Amino acid sequence: MISKETFDKDKANFKGTYRPLLKEIDNPTLLQIDELHGIAGALSGKNQNIHNNILLLLASIGTIITIIFFIYFEWDISAFIIPCVLLMFILIGIHLVSNKLNYHDKYLEYRVLAESLRLQFFLSYAGAQEKVIDILPWFIEHGVPLVKEVLGTLDFTELPQKREIRDNWIIHQKKYHEGALQKSKKKMRTQKIVTYASITVTIATYIIALIFEYLIPASTFNLNGDIIHLGIKLAMAGMSAFTLFLGSYYGKMSLSEKIDDHERMVELYGIIEDRIRTEGETDEILSYAAREFLIENSTWYAYQSKNKPDLVV
Repeated sequence: MISKETFDKDKANFKGTYRPLLKEIDNPTLLQIDELHGIAGALSGKNQNIHNNILLLLASIGTIITIIFFIYFEWDISAFIIPCVLLMFILIGIHLVSNKLNYHDKYLEYRVLAESLRLQFFLSYAGAQEKVIDILPWFIEHGVPLVKEVLGTLDFTELPQKREIRDNWIIHQKKYHEGALQKSKKKMRTQKIVTYASITVTIATYIIALIFEYLIPASTFNLNGDIIHLGIKLAMAGMSAFTLFLGSYYGKMSLSEKIDDHERMVELYGIIEDRIRTEGETDEILSYAAREFLIENSTWYAYQSKNKPDLVV
């Protein structure tokens, strides 16, 4: 768990920029929330990039170790055990540093915080009396105490007058999730193509091995049997290593869960948009939207929290 002290330290050291929730904000309460949201979101994005790079690095190094060890084992080249051991220590070092610096936890918890602040911003902008801190799901309140601690520092003494939020929040978020849904589907298609190609090549390699072992001897084509065997073994080892890479990298992206998540959010915002169009921006609708949004935020955190970097060997 990330403490508020850690967040305050990261916030104080933050030197970047962020996109405000609205172009013009003239209320002190909203300005405070917008700043916290922007910094939390930017810090989450920064740690997400580092986390993704670590996943790629761990998967790549683990794959390289597998290939080098196969060469060492197959050709009995003792010198190859040295890079294996060195890469193993590098792998362990990256994993330990990643866990110590909490890149994954910061990515998730700062994002949950940012989304909770986004919700509070638009509830306050709409003049709603509902406070996010009072309706946090127990899962977030217990699992990410940072959210409640930061929300507890907000000053609501100067709330703005009631304003419409349908365009700035509901429709805007619906469009965001529609775009994110298409991006996730594109990544899923790429993953499936790569996975199916890997499976096809692996099966083809085994079939070729079967042919040359039992059906058509290599001597039939005046080929060196040892070279054929070595080529087949290298191909098998390479595909096994590549499969390891796919599982350890793409498997951590939770693309199917992301797609389901975005589809639910598009549908949810569509329902809220329709209700606002027919009933107006009532406190009941805003409360419903807020609670459902927090539940979805909890769901996102739940499946993403399983994607911590693992040692891949």
